[in-house]
Amino acid sequence: CNMESPPAWCAQKWCYVDKDDCSIVPFRSFLFEGSDAHYSYQTCGESNQFQTWTASLGQSTASVTELLDVVQGYLWSTRERVESEHMVLNSVSTCNWINQCPCMECVLNSLWKAKTDFTKVGVTLKSEDATFACLSLPVSQSYINIAAKEGQPYERVGYMYFADHASGSYMGWPAVDWCFDAAYDPRLRPWYSS
Repeated sequence: CNMESPPAWCAQKWCYVDKDDCSIVPFRSFLFEGSDAHYSYQTCGESNQFQTWTASLGQSTASVTELLDVVQGYLWSTRERVESEHMVLNSVSTCNWINQCPCMECVLNSLWKAKTDFTKVGVTLKSEDATFACLSLPVSQSYINIAAKEGQPYERVGYMYFADHASGSYMGWPAVDWCFDAAYDPRLRPWYSS
């Protein structure tokens, strides 16, 4: 990890776990070869980038299972962050959030053919729901961290997004200058229902 561009796993939290008392799939330790020591990144809210990195040393592409592990780790860490903040946010009446319609902070990006802001998560409210708008703050922290590890926004297009079941409100990274009409409902999109 002491190098100019260390692997992503160097900055991640992990812990040793009892493999017989862990609801998450643990991995055998490389550090104590021959021992029965097991570790987990997911227990600490992270994805197992170390396992992915070590597997990639011997092959040029990651398997579907490894990719699913990474995505699942991101989902778990985002969910945990939202759940931990939700109770606090229920008592908040207002907060600062980035409105996507219009997105005043967004600038034109030629690859995306749209105005974007890669440093923010944008929100489109279908109702005046302060809690959902305020939830964009912890989601934003997770999405920005994921984008820093995985994203290449100046080379290819990729989104992370979330829709609220109760209201149909939407948030997504990056913030995009996007005003959808009243008939658009993100809950009816294939990505939501799958």
